[in-house]
Amino acid sequence: RVYVGEIEHTGHWTVTLPPTLTGQDVVLIHSTESAENIVAMALTLMALRGAGVRSISLVNTYEGYARQDKRFPVKGFEPGDSVSAISMLKLINPLVDHHFAVNAHYGSQSGDVRLDGYEGPALYNLNAFVQLAEHLLNRVIEERTGQNPADLTPDERKRLGNEVHEEFSQHPLVLVAPDDGAFHYVKEAALVLRERVQRVFGVDVPIFYGYFDKERLSDGRVLMSGPLLTEEGRPLQLPEGMSLNDAWACVLDDEIAKGTTL
Repeated sequence: RVYVGEIEHTGHWTVTLPPTLTGQDVVLIHSTESAENIVAMALTLMALRGAGVRSISLVNTYEGYARQDKRFPVKGFEPGDSVSAISMLKLINPLVDHHFAVNAHYGSQSGDVRLDGYEGPALYNLNAFVQLAEHLLNRVIEERTGQNPADLTPDERKRLGNEVHEEFSQHPLVLVAPDDGAFHYVKEAALVLRERVQRVFGVDVPIFYGYFDKERLSDGRVLMSGPLLTEEGRPLQLPEGMSLNDAWACVLDDEIAKGTTL
């Protein structure tokens, strides 16, 4: 492990690396959610370069300042506001060979993401909604069958297929984004999860997805009205015999500031 500690009575930090990293490919799992995290990350990356590692891949579990990704006159931004999302990329990317982020606020799905005004390397966006949705599905299966799929062999999971199909035919799984900004994240998660269910349990279970029509009235107030929406703003329609009243629903968002939406 990398040790980052404060030098006593100075307010400064020191970074200590394992002694065997020279020539190695290093994956650093970190977060830039606070100023302290950002400084610790920068010191660590510089120390890794100084140690002569062969490559550095950063997995940023929280891409700090990602909401500050546009300029005035875009709604929500004021004259003089900095595009700090670009500043973070300019800080990080020269120090790494690969920059991965988990559900960056300015992303929409897995893959390369580029910001207008930044000509450097693309950030690779990872969609953790897939894992969250799979965890929910496994919890439902465990509650209904008494068996946790994570503890079963591949053959045992296949034998659960009929029960899985019956449960989600009666009580569909719906992944919900709180607004259209996170819609493509939940859509990707639903499509990937459906394919996994087919592969793991041997049954076809539709996974539904949609978003709320949200209007932000102020910093602390939002208005959410109407039905769940899906592609091109159409209302989400479940097949005959299925109802949202009976559904397993999971609300997923890439970033929550104050929780006013919830």
